[in-house]
Amino acid sequence: MGIQEFASELFAARKKKHIIAVANHTMASAAYWIASQAHEIVASPSAFVGSIGVLAMHEDRSGQNEMLGIKHTIISAGKFKAEGSEDFPLSDAAHEHLQAQVEEIFTEFTKSWKLRSILTLIRIFVNT
Repeated sequence: MGIQEFASELFAARKKKHIIAVANHTMASAAYWIASQAHEIVASPSAFVGSIGVLAMHEDRSGQNEMLGIKHTIISAGKFKAEGSEDFPLSDAAHEHLQAQVEEIFTEFTKSWKLRSILTLIRIFVNT
């Protein structure tokens, strides 16, 4: 089960139980996507809640490998199977494909968040 499916199941569970998400420290990205499905979010005064976005990273180690005398050969099937290999520079086509995937996930994240946030009450408890 992926994040999107889990968030949908949690939202559906609201019909059966009152769901409260708790943030004691950091509730960002995937954690926030999940928590936004609850009836309410309770956060400590020092908690960080939010950070709606999607991040992907490619690390190019081809220069390091060259300095070490390491040469890799990839044998694969499927157009994008090896596109994220850290042993080679990221091609423009691979970059475009990965960017499209990130944008698609971001669209689903924000669509889910906007729909659920209408029904979500965010409460911040302040220690007094």
